[in-house]
Amino acid sequence: MPKVKMVKIVDWVLPELRYRDTRALVGGGPNVPVPDKYFFGHSVTVDINVDDIDNCRLYWAEKTNLPIVPEQDIKYFVDMYKLNPNANTFANWGSKKTQGGDNKNVKITDIPAMPGGKDMGETHRWLEIIAIVHNTTDNSARKAHFRQDLLFYPKGGEQAALLEFQRILGYAPPNLQSVFGIRNYSYSIIQNDVELNNPTNDIAAIFTGAPDKYWK
Repeated sequence: MPKVKMVKIVDWVLPELRYRDTRALVGGGPNVPVPDKYFFGHSVTVDINVDDIDNCRLYWAEKTNLPIVPEQDIKYFVDMYKLNPNANTFANWGSKKTQGGDNKNVKITDIPAMPGGKDMGETHRWLEIIAIVHNTTDNSARKAHFRQDLLFYPKGGEQAALLEFQRILGYAPPNLQSVFGIRNYSYSIIQNDVELNNPTNDIAAIFTGAPDKYWK
C-alpha cells in the first residue's frame, strides 16, 4: 500500500468578501459599498491522508499572472510551502508532522490572499495551484491541480462581464459566479487525487524554469 494515500480537493467556495481586519462584508452594491481593500478569490480545501508522515514532503506549487509575493512568476511554479512553511495555510501540516506516525489526515485550506477593491479598475487574475505530497521512503506521491480566474469588471453588468471573460480566456469560464457583474469568479479542477508514476521526475517537471531555491 503506498504511503501517500490521498491528495484531494474536497471543497471550493467563494467566501464572503472580507476587510483586512477579517470583518465580513455582507454584500455589495449601492447600499453596502465595496471597501477599498478586500480579499479577492476562492477558498479551497485539500484533504491529505498519509502513512509515515515523517518522511513526507509537501509541495504547494503556485503560478500566477499577478504575483502577491516577489518570488511568484507568470513563467513558472514556485513552492509556497518551501518559501513560507510557517504560514497559517500550512499550520495543520506542520502540526501533524510534529506528531509523526501513520494514518495522518491533514486538511489544508488556502484562503484568498490578493487584495482587491474599488481602485483596481478592470483586472483579470489567474492562479494555478498544484498540491503534491511525496513520501521519500517508498517514493509514492499524489497531486491535485486546480485553477481560478478572477475578473474585476466595474462596468456593464453580468452579461458584459461574461462576454469579457470569454474574450480574455478564449472559452466560457467554468463554474462562473458573478457578484453584481463586477466581481467575477471562475474555477476548474484540472486533476484530483492523481498518482505520480515517477515522482522525482514529475515534480521536477512541474517546477521547470524555477530557481532551485524556490522549490528544492
